[in-house]
Amino acid sequence: MVENWRPGVADRLSVGYSDISSVKPDIVYCSISGFGQTGPKALRPAYAPIVHAASGFDLAQLSYQGEKTKLPANTAIFVADLYGGLAAFGAIQTAMFDRQRTGRGRYIDVSLLDCMLNVMVNEIQEVQNPSPVKQRAYQPLRAKDGFIVVAPTSQKNFENLARALDHPEWVSDPRFIRTKIREEHWDELMRLIEGWSQSRSASECEEILLSASVPCTRYQEIGEVLKDPQVVSRQSLTLVHDAAGEYLVPNAPFQFKGQPLPAASWVSSIGEHSHEVLNALLGYSEEQVRASAGRFSKPVTLPPAMPKTRIFP
Repeated sequence: MVENWRPGVADRLSVGYSDISSVKPDIVYCSISGFGQTGPKALRPAYAPIVHAASGFDLAQLSYQGEKTKLPANTAIFVADLYGGLAAFGAIQTAMFDRQRTGRGRYIDVSLLDCMLNVMVNEIQEVQNPSPVKQRAYQPLRAKDGFIVVAPTSQKNFENLARALDHPEWVSDPRFIRTKIREEHWDELMRLIEGWSQSRSASECEEILLSASVPCTRYQEIGEVLKDPQVVSRQSLTLVHDAAGEYLVPNAPFQFKGQPLPAASWVSSIGEHSHEVLNALLGYSEEQVRASAGRFSKPVTLPPAMPKTRIFP
C-alpha cells in the first residue's frame, strides 16, 4: 500500500499503517511525504518546488551559473517527485523480498527532502570540506543554430578534443596539461571550445567531436527526443490511450532481457474498477457496492484540453 498524504491524514481516515497492519500484519506500507513522517518540519505542506528550495538544490544550481543570473531558476520539472517515486519503488521491492524470506511486513517512510540530499552528495561534502578548486560546471556552448555540451573530463578525452579542433598545442599548454590543472582553468577551456563551435552548426560540432570519441551532444528539444533513433530503438516510450486520446509515455528506465516491460496501453478512468475492487477483492455485498457507488464510481468528464504545466518561480 502506498500513500502520499501529509503525515497524520492516513491515520485520520483509518487507513494508516497501524490500522492496515492490524488486519494484515505482513503488509508492505509506504508513505511518501515532503519532509518525512517525523521531525519539526514533518507537517509542513510540500510540493516538489518547495522541497527543491528547502533542500539547498536550487541555490546549489544557482552557484554554478556564474554571473549569468542572480536568481534561482524557475522550475516546472519536478525532480523531487520523480526521485521520490523511484526511491519508494526500490524500498518497496526490497521490503517485499525481505517478506518472502522472513514473512514480516514493513513500514517505509520516504522523504522528498532526503531524496534531494542524495542528489547533492558532492555539494554536501564540499560545504564541509571546501576545496580550493571550484567544481567544474558543464555549460552550454553556442553553435550557429543552437547549443552543444562537451565533457572532456579524462586526459584521453581532452587530447582527442585538442586534435579534433586542430589545436594539438593545447595538450602541452601549462593551463591544460593535467586533469587537476585543467579543472582550475575549466572556464578558459570552455571559452576556447566555444570559439570553435559558434561558427558551426550544432549537428556538425556533434559529428566532429563524436567521431573523435569526445563526449558531446547537441541540445535537443523534447519533440526531437520522442523521435530520436536511440529512443525508438530501445522502445523507451509506449503509446497509451484513454478517453482523452492517445499519447506517448516513458517506460521504466530499466529493461529485463527477454521480458518486455512496457507501460500499460490503457489508462483506467476513475471508478472503472470500483465494483471489481469492492465486491471481488474486499468482499462488499452488491447492496454495499451500490451504496458506495456515489463515492467510488462517479464517471469523470475530461476537459477538452489539458492546461499548460505550471511554472513555479
